[in-house]
Amino acid sequence: LGQLNRPFTPEFPGRDRFAGASFHSARWDHSVDLAGKRVAVIGNAASAIQFIPPVADMAAQVYVYQRSANYIVPRNDRAYSEADVSRFRRFPWLLKLSRLRFYLRQELLFFGAMFSGSLRHRLVNWVARRYLEQEISDPALRASLTPDYPLGCKRILVSDDYYQALAKGGIELVTAPIEGIDENGVVTA
Repeated sequence: LGQLNRPFTPEFPGRDRFAGASFHSARWDHSVDLAGKRVAVIGNAASAIQFIPPVADMAAQVYVYQRSANYIVPRNDRAYSEADVSRFRRFPWLLKLSRLRFYLRQELLFFGAMFSGSLRHRLVNWVARRYLEQEISDPALRASLTPDYPLGCKRILVSDDYYQALAKGGIELVTAPIEGIDENGVVTA
């Protein structure tokens, strides 16, 4: 729904010559079996950081083509316990309160983070950088994943498994600019 339901697919020279399967993540082709394949993902924004970890679990190799790094903070997701579920069933207002807490976390914390120099700006910046340092030990990879622009210039992303998938291996982060696509795949500068 909304503006994001119309995917934008950039025009790369030679794209029409590519011999493999190709699709936009917003129009996922479930008939394509990615098991054991080499997969190229062009982009690393909100949708990509959600599907890259599970794709990396099934593909032989994933190449992530990144134009710019993102500020990413942990989601801190967890499964609800049986006790939580029971409380939510018994007291539906608790579920609404929990959902309100998540909404306010996103809206108030991240909105306030857009004001450079504010306490929230400094806090979210610190959380994002600390999270990157904790999860990515390779200094070269960490440098490639460190944004070179101020917090708030792009959407702040939330993930519990993107950095972990990159650190695990089987994913190569490619930061060289894309020149085009040939029969075999992406061609970079």
